[in-house]
Amino acid sequence: MVKVLILGVGNAQVDALHYLKDMKCITYGLSHSNEGRGLDYCDHFEVIDIKDKDRVLAYAEKNMVNVVYSVGSDVAMPTIGYVSERLGLPYFCSEENATMLNNKFLFRNFLMEHNLLNIDFQRGKHWKDFHNWQKFPAIIKPVRSQGQRGIRRIDNQHDIKNNIQNAQQFSESGEVILEEFIAGSEVSANIFLKDGRILYSFISDRLIYEGLDGGLVKSHVFPTKMNKSLQTRALHLISETVNNLNLQNGPVYFQMMYSSDDVHIIEVTPRLDGCHIWRLIRSYAGIDLLKLSFDILLKETIVPDAIHTDSQNIGLHFFSQKPNIKFESKDFVVPEETKYHEFYYENGQKVRPLNKVFEKVGYYIK
Repeated sequence: MVKVLILGVGNAQVDALHYLKDMKCITYGLSHSNEGRGLDYCDHFEVIDIKDKDRVLAYAEKNMVNVVYSVGSDVAMPTIGYVSERLGLPYFCSEENATMLNNKFLFRNFLMEHNLLNIDFQRGKHWKDFHNWQKFPAIIKPVRSQGQRGIRRIDNQHDIKNNIQNAQQFSESGEVILEEFIAGSEVSANIFLKDGRILYSFISDRLIYEGLDGGLVKSHVFPTKMNKSLQTRALHLISETVNNLNLQNGPVYFQMMYSSDDVHIIEVTPRLDGCHIWRLIRSYAGIDLLKLSFDILLKETIVPDAIHTDSQNIGLHFFSQKPNIKFESKDFVVPEETKYHEFYYENGQKVRPLNKVFEKVGYYIK
């Protein structure tokens, strides 16, 4: 029987754990706390911080797992590389690359070195570190974080002083990064690699909640409104990035911005995204990136499927509300004729503060 260790048991991991149970795998889960919807799908669970690489390594070795993986978690990626490299298990991204991609400053340096980025950025720990910064508007972010946490728009030096602590609360090292604000529209690009080439690529529009800091996502929609020329440019940047990272197999998620004449990479992570876009892609194009990911990890034969895109617009839309308030499903309307929907909470449960602004409590595809 195949044993799979999943790092994390939150909402992003439920899709993977549910799939593995359907595949009759033995599922193991680790998290820093015994809270999360994924617990119901774990045959075995232990409280271990997934950032503690040596403890995760010892657990994986003790239980003789065949695969270590995670969905939607940047902090899990370096640990997966570390453990898998040492135990000779299959993996998609090395510990070294995963660590670099999980650090916004190091990643932007990487892009700059390979002529894949042309905006200014700077890191620091105190607002005085940015006293010479002159390019406004700008964006301040934690150097290491995920889920749009701690991100604010900055319009002047006074804003840096007022917002740096908000970013630092989500940064393990206390470091933040300041970078030029890029005006335009956002897209998500989900690609899948097989033997070093792009087997599939899907670009969807990424819509955010207006009036909220941090670019919190509201919807992902196919087909994208990005024109064909800019899509070609985006795919060139994507191809150059994965080639320079020497990524060979598996899913890679890109968050990008585009204007009328250019495309910019915002984030890259070597995993399935945490927004269930794999499910949207399956509805839109008939391609199951979650299944393909585990097919490679479990050494199943990959037979590429033809893409059959839906001619109509289709979107994945989030239900969200403020944190620390009790969830009630009656407060949200599920539209008729949805292809899929789910809520993350049971009625009466308090919504956890993750980004501390506006939290996802469920989604639907229509």
